[in-house]
Amino acid sequence: MPYAAIRAVMLGSGLSDAACETLAGVSIAASRRENAETLLRTHRDLWLATSSDSGPHLVPLSFVWPSERLLFATSATSRTGRNVLESGLARAAIGATRDLVIVVGSVSPVDADDKGLLLAFAERLGFGPSDVGDGGTLFSLAPREIQTWIERADPDRWLMRHGHWVT
Repeated sequence: MPYAAIRAVMLGSGLSDAACETLAGVSIAASRRENAETLLRTHRDLWLATSSDSGPHLVPLSFVWPSERLLFATSATSRTGRNVLESGLARAAIGATRDLVIVVGSVSPVDADDKGLLLAFAERLGFGPSDVGDGGTLFSLAPREIQTWIERADPDRWLMRHGHWVT
């Protein structure tokens, strides 16, 4: 059963996850992961949060999700670029407020000789890192944690912890 149908059963029902799973005939956790992977494969835009000594920073960027990692491009000299080069960390949010995937992980520049990743980025988005300005750099965010947020309070939002899928 699709995630949307499970969510419809869950919302406002007052039933426990176990009861909803019984009614839906599938694992809510497995459906949540499937929904998250679909969002990651099909969406093109994210909000990327970084931080430095001068404080937090949040920007919208385009991305692709090949090989279980986020690829995004920004100038290495931009505040975002400087933050990720300095800290090596970022948090990304993909989707709408009530159907959201949050990815936290380590960030590193992609080797300019990695033609496969550069091509995957350009083919999906229609532009390359050099199109984002001087010092345009392709970065890779390797997930350590992935969470989902849906319309109801959910104490079990985690799909990935410490770099390993938990569902």
